[in-house]
Amino acid sequence: MEQMRIDLKKEQQASRARPRYEYSAMARFFFRSMDMLAGKETTLAKAKLVEALAPIPYRSWENREYARMRRHEEDAELVEQARAIMEWGREAKDNEYLHFLVVSEKLKEDAARGPLYMTPPLPSLMVGSYIPMTWTMARLDIRRAF
Repeated sequence: MEQMRIDLKKEQQASRARPRYEYSAMARFFFRSMDMLAGKETTLAKAKLVEALAPIPYRSWENREYARMRRHEEDAELVEQARAIMEWGREAKDNEYLHFLVVSEKLKEDAARGPLYMTPPLPSLMVGSYIPMTWTMARLDIRRAF
């Protein structure tokens, strides 16, 4: 299989040229909550928190697609579409985990002390509240959830 070359500079320029996506009320609430908890500035610790939360929507989408496949097993086109979303989600979830590992290693390398919001049980509480939000979004409108 031939590898496709991607011009990163061209892709970055295309991305910047596109109009910004209008965030939903739920997304704005999430961003404000994150800023209240972890501060507005971008830090490695905040990036680690984001990377810990990043795979959760992919799991919600995957679960939704499994349910669609079971309900509509006779519809080959729908099953294939659901399978493609699941495959994409798994790859994205794995990619997010790699980001998490890279940030974790950098924090170790810098011997950075973790902030209060990264000590137990706070990360578990954040994940626990984010799961129902992404589950709800996936069930209401998968396109908006993306």
